[in-house]
Amino acid sequence: LAWKAQKPFKQHNPLLSVTLQSKENNQKMTFATCHMPVLFGSPEAVRAQAIHMNLVLLAHQQLAILSGSRSVLMGDFNLMPNSAQYALAADGYELAAKSHPDTL
Repeated sequence: LAWKAQKPFKQHNPLLSVTLQSKENNQKMTFATCHMPVLFGSPEAVRAQAIHMNLVLLAHQQLAILSGSRSVLMGDFNLMPNSAQYALAADGYELAAKSHPDTL
C-alpha cells in the first residue's frame, strides 16, 4: 500500500508488510512498518497525517485478517502523544474522534 498526498504534501510513504509462518507449529505472524510523513502545524497537515495513520491501520488490520495471523505494526510515526493520530493508533477511531473531533 502506498499513499500519495496531493501538493503541498508530495511524499510517498509505503507500508511494508510480511507474514511469516512457523515451520514447527504453522502459526502465522504479520509484521509491518512504515514511516509517517512529517506533517505538523496547519490543520490541513494534521488531517493529512491522521488520514495516513488511519489508512495504515486499516491496511495492516486487513493484511492480518486475510492471512489469519496476529500482527505487529512498527515504524517511525512522527506522532505526539496528545495528537489525534496517536489516539487513532492507541484507542481506535471511535474514541479518537470523541477526543479530537476537529481533526477527525
